[in-house]
Parts: sequence; structure tokens; C-alpha cells
Amino acid sequence: MQRAGAAGKTLALLNPATEAEIATLAHAGQADLEQAAAPRSAAFRAWRDVAAFERSKIMRKAAELLRSYADAIARLLTQEEGKTLVEAKGEVMAGANIIDWFGEPELLARYRTHAPYNVR
Repeated sequence: MQRAGAAGKTLALLNPATEAEIATLAHAGQADLEQAAAPRSAAFRAWRDVAAFERSKIMRKAAELLRSYADAIARLLTQEEGKTLVEAKGEVMAGANIIDWFGEPELLARYRTHAPYNVR
């Protein structure tokens, strides 16, 4: 869901092939970014407390939904970025595969009990 930016500024989204305006987007300023990020701590705590198997089911459902909308998303990417339809759909499917990979219960359980390597 899009809302107006605090400063009221907008940006035109242009189709790179035709230069036609396909949407008008709110221009986010610092206040907008801070407001959008505010719920992150509570969301992280809630997600962190979900069992690995349950998180896996949620992530797999997200990947399934992404795949089910792949054609529509690919058409939007083509208009927005100028990609070929095949390239855009491949990008959507790759995103779904990444969600699946990170949703593997074994991987989730491993990182639930072991700190990532770069934590100091």
C-alpha cells in the first residue's frame, strides 16, 4: 500500500522503452524512512520467537505466492525496468527459489542455535 510522503513530493515512474509515465510514486524523506522502520524491532522479536519449522512453512508459502504471481510481476518489471519478459520472470522465480532455500527447516534451525559467522 502506498501512502503520500511527509513532504508531499512525488516521482514519475517511466517505462524506459517508451518513456511513458506508468505510475506516480511518493518520494520518501528521512521522516518517512524512520516511520517505516519503527516497527522493525517488534516484528523481529515476533519472528525470532516463531519455531524454525513454522517459519519454514511461512517462507515456503511466500515463495509459492510469489510463483503464483510470477507472470503479473514479470509484466510489471518489464514495464518498469525494460527487461525482457523472460528475464523478468526468471528474476521472480529466482527470488522464490531464494526464499525456499532460506526457508529450509534445517538451515533455520542451525542459525537459531548458532550465531552467524560475522557476529562479534
